[in-house]
Formats: sequence, structure tokens, C-alpha cells
Amino acid sequence: GDPALGGGDKILARLAKVDLDDYAYEARLIRKLGSNPAKVLGVFRVNAEGGRIQPIEKGSDKEWRVSSDLTLGAKDGELVEAEAIGARRLGLPAARIVARLGDPSGPRAASLIAIHQHGIPDTFPDAVILEADRAEPVGLKGREDLRDLPLLTIDPADARDRDDAVLAEADPDPGNPGGFILWVAIADVAHYVTPGSALDREARKRGNSTYFPDRVVPMLPDILSGDLCSLHEGVDRACLAVRMVIDADGAKRSHRFVRGLMRSAASLSYERVQAAIDGRPDDVTGPLLEPVLRPLYAAYAALVRARELRQPLELDLPERKIVLGEDGKVVSVAFKDRLDA
Repeated sequence: GDPALGGGDKILARLAKVDLDDYAYEARLIRKLGSNPAKVLGVFRVNAEGGRIQPIEKGSDKEWRVSSDLTLGAKDGELVEAEAIGARRLGLPAARIVARLGDPSGPRAASLIAIHQHGIPDTFPDAVILEADRAEPVGLKGREDLRDLPLLTIDPADARDRDDAVLAEADPDPGNPGGFILWVAIADVAHYVTPGSALDREARKRGNSTYFPDRVVPMLPDILSGDLCSLHEGVDRACLAVRMVIDADGAKRSHRFVRGLMRSAASLSYERVQAAIDGRPDDVTGPLLEPVLRPLYAAYAALVRARELRQPLELDLPERKIVLGEDGKVVSVAFKDRLDA
């Protein structure tokens, strides 16, 4: 098979333009020519000239030398991140330490090692940051006003993103007894990330956000991923939404897509919603129970009936939850509860 590639590897490849895409090419690997990583992660060892870095990457026996003025004060045995400097001539390649990361056996070092070994980009180019910083909240121009709809975001209690919202209402149409009007809205990321832009190219390179127990490496800069493209409670946000009408048995009667401006009525967790449905509402879910949560649950029941009629293959595999303590060490591993919510 093809050799495994990492960031900074030199390759010989054949390029082919991607159909219907003015700014992307597909590379077919011919052979790997060598490795010259832009970043080095390893354990620092002090010596008379400054020190050496022993890479943590498996199979790498090449050390890097660090002169005494480029150690950033690193101590012997510390995990450090460094960058290559200059071209290699005689002896070991040279590097400068750019970050001291502490004890390499510490639990929080695992995510840093994984980021490095898998070549996950964890910094954004200046052009991407500049483009993201120019982004501003949108107004109503060209959008349908959905701010009066009590759309809710419902996510795991430890969710870091709020990127979709839902609503169900009884359909007042007498021709659809027992039916529902459903709304599903997602953040309108495409408003900010236009084809061919620096943001788009960087997002394509990353493919997705990567989550670790102690950090997230986002696909987009935080001003977008954590703010303008996150459906925060009580804040106007650009969205793409679909309005669907279903009958009492969950069959779709109609749908339409809109670009809208929404305002989340509440950011809830699955556990809080389930508790409210089970008769244990709190100060937030209580007022939402009859007008919003019960219709959502009733619409869910209708969709379950429709699914049962189709008899699809269901792969509802249990999901494990790993709980870490404040020191980053594993406290417990358990199956997540599967809730109707």
C-alpha cells in the first residue's frame, strides 16, 4: 500500500483538476521523497551546547539539536514543540523550541501527541484569521424572519457547539388531523465561508473539527465556530431552515427550504428535556413543556411509527462515555444512557 504521510513530507504526485471546481486539485501519490516536518514534538534533553529533542513519533530516530539561546528555558525531560530552522548541512538538523508542554507522561500530553502524529493543523494561517475577523452578524436582508419561532437547541450536556435547532407544532390545517409542522434550522456557515475563500480552503484541508477530552481543534476560527455560526440562546443568528409538514403517521406531505434569521429560545441538554417529559421540569423547561417540548415528543412518536413501517436496518450501537478528573486522568468508562430526547 501507499506509505503513510505526515505534515511536511515531500512527495512526488500527479495532479488532476477536480471537475466542477475552479480552485481544487486531486493529487495521486507516486512516491514519498522524504520527510522534513515543519514542527517537531519531542522530549528535550539538556547538553553543553543547549540540548537535543528526541521525537516522540514512533519509528523516528532522528534527533534535533537546539542551541542554548533557542531552548525557551526548557528543562531536561520536558515535552516541547519546536520548529525546524534552516536547511540541514552537517550533523543533526537544527530547531528552535516554540512551546514548553510539560510532563510527557502527563494525561493532557496525549492530545498534543495525537495532534502532532496525525498531522492535524492546530493553528490558522494569517489570511484565514483576517478573513474570519471581518465577519459580522447578518441582518434580515434576503432572509425570512424566524425569530418568533421558539426553536430549541438540544445537545449533550457537554456539547461545545450549538449548530442545529428544532421545533414542532400541531398543524392547524383541518385536512391534516393529528399532523405536525416541523422546523429544523442549522447555522448558515456558507454565508461566511464562500467558495474559494481562504476560510473555505482551510476548512477543506481540515475536513472537520477534531475533539479531544481537553481541547478541540476547530475546522473554522473561533469567532465563527464558537460565535457567529453557533446558535446561542437569545441571539440573532443566520440559519438555513426547512419547514416540513407531516401527517399523524409521520409521512411527509410537503417541505420548503428558507434562508432565515432565528433566535434560539433555549439551549437545552438531552437530560433536561427527558426529565421534563418524564414529569420533572425545571425553571427553564417548565414553561416550554406544553407549548414546545410535548409537541416535539409527539412528532417524534409519529416519525417512529413511519420508521417502523419502513422496517429499516437499525444499528443503534451503545456509545461509551469516558469521564476524566480535573487532573486529566480517566475516572470511569460507562455506556451513555440512550434517551428518547
